[in-house]
Amino acid sequence: MTKRRKGNRLRELRLERKLTQEEVAKLLDIDNTTVSKHETGLRGLSLEDIKKYARLYKVEPFELFISPEDLRKDALIRVDLDEEILNMTNDDGE
Repeated sequence: MTKRRKGNRLRELRLERKLTQEEVAKLLDIDNTTVSKHETGLRGLSLEDIKKYARLYKVEPFELFISPEDLRKDALIRVDLDEEILNMTNDDGE
């Protein structure tokens, strides 16, 4: 998946919830330029970022990277991705 596609999904999720980039930044305790860079694909997501966005948007982590259209089209999805991400992040002191 391209960076552009990932960013577009983050933007879609934000707009579906009628939030501004500034509101998301405040809720995630990050700079609003970081939100913008995540949405445009100019900055990658850390595992901590993935967890924060997933919690905020109340989605599974993999849904940050896969569009609803892909899900409806029966796109191949690694269903173990969420568990793998969570296992990797469980070692970060939380």
